[in-house]
Formats: sequence, C-alpha cells, structure tokens
Amino acid sequence: MKRAAMWMLGVWSFMVITEGALRYLFASAGLPLMIYAKDGLLLLVIAWYALRIAIHFRINTTVGLVVAVLVYGVLVALWHRLPAAQVVFGAKIFVTFLVGYTATATRLIDSTALRTAFRLGVPLVVLGLAVEMFFDAPWAGFQYEAFGETLEGSRAWGMSGLPRLAGFGRVNFETANILFCLAALYIAERAARSDRDARIIRFFDATLLTLGFAGIVATTAKTALLAFLALTVILAGIGVQRRFRGTSRHAARAALQFALAAFGFFACVPPILAAVSPAAVTSLLRTNNLIINILASSYVARMERMWPEALALLNLDHTVLTGRGIGGIGTAQLYFESSKYNAADNMYVYLTVAFGITIAALALAWLLWQALRHRSEHRAVGYLMVVVVIGLVCGATTNVIESAALMMTSGIALALWNKSGNPSRAAVCRDFRSTEKFFPASRDEDLKTGG
Repeated sequence: MKRAAMWMLGVWSFMVITEGALRYLFASAGLPLMIYAKDGLLLLVIAWYALRIAIHFRINTTVGLVVAVLVYGVLVALWHRLPAAQVVFGAKIFVTFLVGYTATATRLIDSTALRTAFRLGVPLVVLGLAVEMFFDAPWAGFQYEAFGETLEGSRAWGMSGLPRLAGFGRVNFETANILFCLAALYIAERAARSDRDARIIRFFDATLLTLGFAGIVATTAKTALLAFLALTVILAGIGVQRRFRGTSRHAARAALQFALAAFGFFACVPPILAAVSPAAVTSLLRTNNLIINILASSYVARMERMWPEALALLNLDHTVLTGRGIGGIGTAQLYFESSKYNAADNMYVYLTVAFGITIAALALAWLLWQALRHRSEHRAVGYLMVVVVIGLVCGATTNVIESAALMMTSGIALALWNKSGNPSRAAVCRDFRSTEKFFPASRDEDLKTGG
C-alpha cells in the first residue's frame, strides 16, 4: 500500500506539471473530467493516512489543527448558506496541503524523493516552456466545455508585448510556482545534508538550478522570481550566521530578522492600506517610467480593486470575525457566485475572508514568530524558510491557498521542519542521509501527538 501511495504522488506531480497539455488531450478525447483524477489520487493518499490513524488511534497535532480549522470553515460556510458543492470545491485544495504534510510525516516523501523530483521535474517544466516558445503548442489558449461551463484549459496572454509562457501548464504563474517549489525544496534539502555529492552531480544540479531560474524569468511571473531571490538571500544570510561568532554573528542575525520583518510588512500592510486608502500607495507607483509601470501595474490593480472588493465581501458585522467560510472566496465563487468572484491574490486577504480576521492574524503572527526566532545552527531551518517565503513573499501577491504546487510544498517543508527543526532533536539534524536517521524513532512516531 505504501508503494502504491508513492506512485500516486508521482502521477499527481506529473499531472500538475503537464495540466494544460493534459486538459487539451482529455478534452480532445471527449473525456474532459479525467483531469480530476489527480484529485482522486490525493483522496486515496488521505484515505491511507486515515486508515493508519484509525489503527493506532493517534493523529499528528498539526494535521489535527488543520482539520479543525477546515471543519470550522465548513460550518461557517453552511451557516452563511453557501451551496454544499461550493464548499466542497473550496475545501478540496486544502487536501493538497494535508497530503504534502502527511506523506512526509509517514515517510512517503523523503530527501531522496525531493532530489528525484527536482532532477526530473525541472527538465520537464523547462522542456514545456521551450516547446511553447519555439512551436505553436495546440493547447496554448484553448477552452473546453465541462459542468455546463466554458473552462480555460490553458491561458495564452502577454505583458507589454511579451508572451507569458506556461509551457505544459495551465497558466504562467503556476508554472513559475512549480519551478520555484522544486528548486526551493532541493536547496533546503541540500543544506540539510552533511554529505557531498560527486562533482558531476553537483554540476548537473547547478545547471538545473540555473535552468529553473531562467524558466521562471521566461514565464514573466514576478512573484516567483522574487521568491526565488528572497529564499537565496535568506539562506545565504543563515550561512553567514553559521560562520561568524560574537558581534558579527549578532549583526548578521539582526539584518536577517529585519529582512524577514520587511517581508511580513509587505505581505499584510498593503492590503490593509488598500481597504483604507489605496491611493496612499498607488499614487507613488504611477509614474512615466516604463519599467516601474510594467513591474507595478498588477500590484496597483490589486490595491485599487481586487483587495478592497475582496474585503468588501465581509459586509456584515459578524463576518469580519467569522469570515464567509470555505468556498466564500476564490475559484469556488467563479462557478457558484460569479457576480461576487474575487481572485484574492493575497494569502491573508483570502484567509480573512474565508476564516475571519482572527485566524488570518494568528497565521501571520505564527509565521513571523517562527521566522524571527529561527536558530541558524539547525540544518533543517531551510525548510522553515521555504514555508516563510511561500507565506510572506508569495503570499503577498499570490493566492497561495489555491496553488497546488505551493500548498503541497508548504505541507512537505513544514513536516520536514517539524520533524527535525525542534531544538530537542538537534542530534537528528546532524545527518539527513537516510530516512531512518531522519525519522529515528519507532515506525509509528509519525502518528504521535506533537510530531
């Protein structure tokens, strides 16, 4: 059963990377709903984990907390009389996070799996970008009929005359997210190991990192590019901390904490300003400079329209505290509340509207607290920083919650950090060369509360 679950995750990953091309193939064959088989694969993995819980009567604390929040979101949504189908549609993306976390906690995903995914995934994504760049890809821009609606199979669009390439994927920014996630998990995994690969392997991996970065540039997805650079700077800063002692070490840590706090400011303050007085910021971004206009145009649109309209969905006093519930914002609205649809390209705007301001504030506070109190000597700290960059950098201008790549990566990285980032398990952090050392306790430790 465990081997079958591993294959399911591999097939799911392939389908996510090639989703645009697969939607075209399935629709052409008259089987457009086959693309949702990837969601069924995740449900099977969750069912496998639920069976383990039922056998051992123990559940991971983080998994229990996430499930509790989801139950709360479902109840609030039903209280607001959202259609049951809309709630289910809104809830399904959270399954991706749960699968990433539980699959890692149960050792379906380990350091070897991360390296394999990086070495196979990056060439496949870059190949798709090259195909779209040099050939007329038949899936680029196609639409198809399903559920009585006209759905977008793959988006073909541009920015200032430049094509926004998606490769085999559905849309350019999700393709960029996939490249970032593959690279981020590889970099964190590499930093966590004490052994060194052969020189030819290191050269090959460095080439793939370069290709991955170039691929992100080709997609013109600014958020993924910023996230890649931010993670590089953060991990470089942690490396500097490890090498210095005394005053220099404290100065390096202070500089890194300042950068992390700035990311937190970037993630949450602009949406607040957008709800109060967006012109206070957007007026500074409106210039005659072509480069600034290109870089800031989508950000201005978010501040002036998207974020204020999203927060305006909380138009009743009680919804500010409770939110509208799961499905109350995002893609689920597109099919069930099209007149109220809002993409909510900010993680904390999404959480506020879906779960209320309290849960959104707690999520942001927890992430910032963990980031600022990190201990650079722990090898697993790189996994924490992957979660931080996704939550604070990607989350500032991306709907992280509805990105399959970002949610899966968040679950994987959080599980790896929880397993090895705890100071009480410092001995485990010295060597990540095998999964048995990585998870040194009994085979059922992954089910224990607090794991």
